[in-house]
Amino acid sequence: MILKSLDELSKLDSSKYEGALKEYQQVGNKFKGKKFSNYERDRFTPYQNLLYKRALFGLKIYDEKEVKKIHKQKKARIIKTHQKAQKSLNVMKQEFMIQFTNRIFEVWFPKCTLTKQLLSLSDDIDPQFINKMDLKTLGIRKEHVIERFITDGVLPKDFHQRKELQ
Repeated sequence: MILKSLDELSKLDSSKYEGALKEYQQVGNKFKGKKFSNYERDRFTPYQNLLYKRALFGLKIYDEKEVKKIHKQKKARIIKTHQKAQKSLNVMKQEFMIQFTNRIFEVWFPKCTLTKQLLSLSDDIDPQFINKMDLKTLGIRKEHVIERFITDGVLPKDFHQRKELQ
């Protein structure tokens, strides 16, 4: 379809959806007549979430203007914490993966000598290997990551007591 004028363009309904969720898209979630969205909420305060996200994502949580305003020592501290968090997270993902595969081998091949050899190697974690599986696939929740970060010294030991910026 070729449009001949701007008026024809304005007459088009670009928000019309004809897919499988057509009715849902038009009606949406309603509670007491008002549309709303469900947002995931956790038990952590905004400051705790800031500490967690800063460790997990580093300087990427800030926009360019904010990064320019941050003192160079603070930037270096954030980068160092982020790198430590990534190493800790990588080892954690490997541990979860090893636990998962060990369970599979124990169930499917309980008497096999290969299973016994693999289970004996279960403590062999390579920190240089980068595990690219996502956390959700491995069944790792935010609480797991936070506890691991506290244990490894990425987050402060009093993380759960911190409520606001200090």
